[in-house]
Amino acid sequence: MWKFLSMLLGLGLSLALQAAPGKLLRDDNLRAEASADARVLALLNRGEAVEILERQGGWTRIGTARGEGWVRLLSVRGDVAAQTAPLAELRGELSPASRRLETRIVAVAGFRGGEEEERIEAAGQAALERLERFRLSAAEASAAAGRLGLVAGRDATVCGASPWSDVDTDAASGGARLSLMSAWLLNRLSAEDEARIGRALAVRLLIAMPAVEDAEAQRAVNRVGRWLVAAQGGRAQAQWLFAVLDSDEIHAWSAPGGYVLITSGLYRQLRDEAELAAVLAREIARLADKRVLRDLRQHGPGSGRPADEAAFLRGLLGNGMEALVRPYAAESEYQADRAAVLLASRAGYDGYALAAFLQNLGGMADGDPRLATLARTHPRVETRLARLADSLEECLARLPAGKAPPLYRMNN
Repeated sequence: MWKFLSMLLGLGLSLALQAAPGKLLRDDNLRAEASADARVLALLNRGEAVEILERQGGWTRIGTARGEGWVRLLSVRGDVAAQTAPLAELRGELSPASRRLETRIVAVAGFRGGEEEERIEAAGQAALERLERFRLSAAEASAAAGRLGLVAGRDATVCGASPWSDVDTDAASGGARLSLMSAWLLNRLSAEDEARIGRALAVRLLIAMPAVEDAEAQRAVNRVGRWLVAAQGGRAQAQWLFAVLDSDEIHAWSAPGGYVLITSGLYRQLRDEAELAAVLAREIARLADKRVLRDLRQHGPGSGRPADEAAFLRGLLGNGMEALVRPYAAESEYQADRAAVLLASRAGYDGYALAAFLQNLGGMADGDPRLATLARTHPRVETRLARLADSLEECLARLPAGKAPPLYRMNN
């Protein structure tokens, strides 16, 4: 019942956004056409109420008290208040059945061994092995992208340097192979060490929530994600794995070694493949910046002496799971947004797709249970859109429109 209600609500919000109430995030000109050179119809003021009608590249057609016209995409967002009432009607049904993501993740962080915990962890390992059949090589991803007409490297230097400057540089162990515990303490993790940590974190996430039983959805995220990596030229040989997990909450994670996981709640909010690419690119950028490893080191095991390497890894994973629901610094989130736009644009996708997705989230009601973790760990949508506009709008306007292929739709 709760899945049906969630799907119904998501469909209602998606349809509403086709002609949804909104507001101006900044002063802007209302233009006769979707072009910076088009005739100006009126000057609109920040906070002015509008009706969002359609999107075309980096422009949005809106209706105002002074007629219809076009404004820049990053100047407008959906109005939360207008969508609060229908959510309130369903919240009594939706909330009690909505599984609390943060509670489950923190519970998994408490695993410290024992027969029952070992049985559960073995089930998580088996779940990850089942997902590995969906992995794609760089060549397979490139071939699939070619069939869709995607071309990598479109005017890649227009928006500045690629955020992948050091993604191909693996930490060296300096000769003799170190144990994971020694490599961690000496800050000399190899790519294999990072992958071991990331795989264990991915297993813990699969314990907290299973993968969706939808092979086509799993293939879709692996095809798009692997193409993004191949298009950048970063760690092309890493064993990247992308997956969709069964949770109504809207969230995404990345773990060292190339593991990127998103919830089915997030997937169902995506309106085309370009938005999926933007979301995955954001998590890929996090891995390029090694933010997860830095956070683990800051909040990792203390000065105690683990009995063995397995005990050390369990302690590290406990802190790692808690890190998955710990907020990053706001500036770090803005940098991830910017990197996602650059990565997705370089792969041939619509550079405005992330902004369109954020506007979709911004149009959801405050207090929507699916946004609980995201709202606690990320800055507000308005601020993220404003930062994108400040840093990228001018260069994006000079890029070709890019592709927005259709997205495979899950049945569940």
